Formats: sequence, C-alpha cells, structure tokens
Amino acid sequence: IFVSFEPGKSGERPDMDTLSVTLIGLFDIDITDRVREHIVGDALKVDEANLPEGSHRLRLAIKDIAGNANERDMVVNVVAE
Repeated sequence: IFVSFEPGKSGERPDMDTLSVTLIGLFDIDITDRVREHIVGDALKVDEANLPEGSHRLRLAIKDIAGNANERDMVVNVVAE
C-alpha cells in the first residue's frame, strides 16, 4: 500500500502527525498506531500489509500544517498469491 499526501487547496503541506487510518467495516477499527511506523516523509508506505483476502475500505484523515482537515476513503483489494 502506497499513499502520497500532497498539499491541498490551501497549498500547505500535510501534517503527518495528524494522520488517522480507520478500517471501515461492521465495526470500524482504528489502525493508526499499526501503520504509523510506515510513514516515510509525506507518504504512507506499507510493503507487507496483514489483511485477509478480499476488499477492504480504509478511511484516511489528515490535516495540513495550517490545521485544515481532509479525509478520503480508499478500497484495497487483497488477492491470493
């Protein structure tokens, strides 16, 4: 999983300390602490995610250095090797 965070409409760079990642499902699970070690600069780079096969929805929420909030949902499809 690779997600690059770029300046939004404000033009301010992202504040990676505010990144929040939630696995959306029957019960939402905050996985921020599990992925925080995978933050590299202004990106989230997870080389080996431990997710079961199937489709998983993640919600990424972040603020820029000026405090402007933004969030996006993304779908990760895991297939068997």
